[in-house]
Amino acid sequence: MEDRVTAERRRLVDELNASDWIAPADRCLHELFEAQARRTPDAVAVVWGTDEVTYSELDRRARAIARRLGELGVAPESRVGLCVERSPALLAAILGILKAGGAYVPLDPRYPVDRLAFMVEDSQMQIAVVGSDLDVALRVRHVVRVAEVVARDDGAAAGRIASGVSPGNVAVVIYTSGSTGKPKGVGLEHRSLANRVRWQAQAFPDDAFDGVLAAASVCFDASVAEIFAALSRGGRVILADSALDLATLPRRNDVVAIDIVPSVMANLVDTAQLPRSLRYVVLAGERATNELVQRIYELGHVAAVYDEYGPTEASVSVTRAERARGAGSVESIGRPIAGARIYVLDGEGAPVPAGVIGEIYIGGIVLARGYLRQPGLTAERFVPDPFAGVPGARAYRTGDAGRWRSDGSLEFHGRLDDQVKVRGFRIELREIETALGEHASVGSCAVVARDDARGDKQLVAYLVARAAERAAAEQSRIEVAAVRAHLRARLPEHMVPTAWVVLASLPVLPNGKLDRNALPAPVRDRPRTDQPMTAAEQLIVRCWCDVLDIEVVGLDDSFFELGGHSLLAQRLVNRLAQLLQVDLSLAVVFATPTPAGMVVAIARTLGDRETLEAVAELLAAEF
Repeated sequence: MEDRVTAERRRLVDELNASDWIAPADRCLHELFEAQARRTPDAVAVVWGTDEVTYSELDRRARAIARRLGELGVAPESRVGLCVERSPALLAAILGILKAGGAYVPLDPRYPVDRLAFMVEDSQMQIAVVGSDLDVALRVRHVVRVAEVVARDDGAAAGRIASGVSPGNVAVVIYTSGSTGKPKGVGLEHRSLANRVRWQAQAFPDDAFDGVLAAASVCFDASVAEIFAALSRGGRVILADSALDLATLPRRNDVVAIDIVPSVMANLVDTAQLPRSLRYVVLAGERATNELVQRIYELGHVAAVYDEYGPTEASVSVTRAERARGAGSVESIGRPIAGARIYVLDGEGAPVPAGVIGEIYIGGIVLARGYLRQPGLTAERFVPDPFAGVPGARAYRTGDAGRWRSDGSLEFHGRLDDQVKVRGFRIELREIETALGEHASVGSCAVVARDDARGDKQLVAYLVARAAERAAAEQSRIEVAAVRAHLRARLPEHMVPTAWVVLASLPVLPNGKLDRNALPAPVRDRPRTDQPMTAAEQLIVRCWCDVLDIEVVGLDDSFFELGGHSLLAQRLVNRLAQLLQVDLSLAVVFATPTPAGMVVAIARTLGDRETLEAVAELLAAEF
C-alpha cells in the first residue's frame, strides 16, 4: 500500500503535470503556416492599416526570401538577423528565414548601436534581412532587403523549399537581459514553439483567432504566439506598432483577441481605448491583479480573461488560468499547458508539499535549447530532470518562487534574485549596474525597482561618486544627465532608470551587503514654472501633468526626468493626437522630450505655429 509521503510526491510530480492532450513534436513552426496556406489560400492572413495580405500572397513572398537566403548559404542552425519595420514584410521575412532553415535573430533598430553590434557578433550571423525603409549599420557579410527580393520574384517557383530543417533545429534566438552585464541569447527550437502554437490552437475558442492583435516586439517571445497561433488556424493577424495604438488603428473593430502586459491593459482600460469587438484577453508578462481582471469584465463585451506565466527559456508560457468573472481576490497562475512539467522544489531539489513556497522549475518539450554559446550558464540553469523518467531530460531553474495550492493550481510569489519585471520587460538589475559602473564619475551604484506615486514599477538608480571626485568636490557633482546619456548609448530605453538619487555612500548591512530597504525614495526636483506660456504651451503642459500625475511642469523639463517612460509617452501621444487631430508618433517624445520642444515639433506637423496656437485657444475651455 502506498504511504502518504509517496502519494503526495506522485501527485506533485506526476498528477499535477498530467495533460489530456499532447502536441506531437513532428512539425516545424513555418510548416503549420504552410499547411494552413494550402487549406485557405485566399483568406486574409495579415492586416496592416487598411492593407490586407492573403495566405497565398504571404507564402509567395516568404518563398522568395527563402530562395534568396538559400542562395547565400543559409541552412539549419544558421543565425539570420531580422531588422524589418512593422508591416507584412516583417512576417514574410520571419517565414522566409524559417523556410530557408535558418533561425531568426530579432534586431530592434531603436536599440543602441553597441548593443546591436554585440548581438550580431555574439550570434555569429553572416546575413541580415532588413526592411526597405531602414538604414541600420550591421556588420554582416550580406544584407537582404525584403522589398527588392519580393519585387524580383515572379511567383513561378512554387512548392516547399527543401532546407533540411527539422523540429529539433533552432527557430529563433531571442536576447534577454543578462546578469553578467551583457544580454544573453536564448535559442528556441521549432518543436517547443510548435508545441505552444498547437496547444494554443486547441485551448482557445475558434473565434479567438478571427482577429489577433500583434503588437509585441519580435524581440520578445510573446510575438511568436501572437503571429503563429492565428496563422496556423486560418485567422487574421492585425499588426500594430503598439497596443496603445488601438485608439487610432484603422481596423480596431476587427480585434477579437489580445495578448498583453497587465500594466498596458490597465492603461487601455483607463483611457477607454478597447474596441467592443474584443472578446478574449490574455494577460502575461507580470502579475495580473483581480481588480484589473474584474475591470476588464465590467466592459461588458469581453467573454474570457486568461492569465499566463512563463519565461523565454520555456517558449512563451507554461501555465494558464482562466480568471473568473466576479471572483474574489484569490489569484493563481493556473495549471501547466500541454508539453510543460512544473515542479516546486526546495534547496535540495526535492518537491515541497502543497502550500509551501519553493523555487519553480520547468521541464518538458517547452524548454529552450539553452543560452547561445554559453555552455556554463546553460548547465547552471538547465539542470537534469530526475522526475521526467526520460534519459537526458532537463528542467529549467526559473529563479521564481511559487507554491502549489490545494486545488492543483500554482501561485507566483516573486523572484529569488535581482531580476525584475517592469511594464512586462524582464530586466537583470546587474546589467544596468554594470553599465553604470563604466561611467568615469560613478564609484558605486545600485538599481532597484520600486513603486512610484501612481503605483507603477519604476527603475531607480542610486549613484555614489568616485573617491577622487568626492575629495575634490561634493558628491552631488555627479552629472546625472551625463550618466543617463551614457546608459542610453548602451541599453534599450526600457532599461534606463526614470529616477535618480545621488548619495554620499550606499547603505549596507552588518555583513557588508547592500541594504536595499534603507535606500531612500527618490524626490523630484521642483520644476521651473516662472516662464510665460502661450496657449499651446499651456495645453501641452496640462497634458503632461495629467499623464505624469504631477502638479507642475516647466517648459524645459524632460518628460523622462519627471518619471515618464515609454508607456506613459504613448499615452501622452494618444491624448495630444486626439485633442489636436494630428498624426503623432512615439518618436516625437523621445526626439523632443520637453514641452517647449514638443510645441515646435507639433507646430511643424500642423504646418505652422499660428495654427497650433489657434487650436489650443479653442481647446482651452476644456481644461
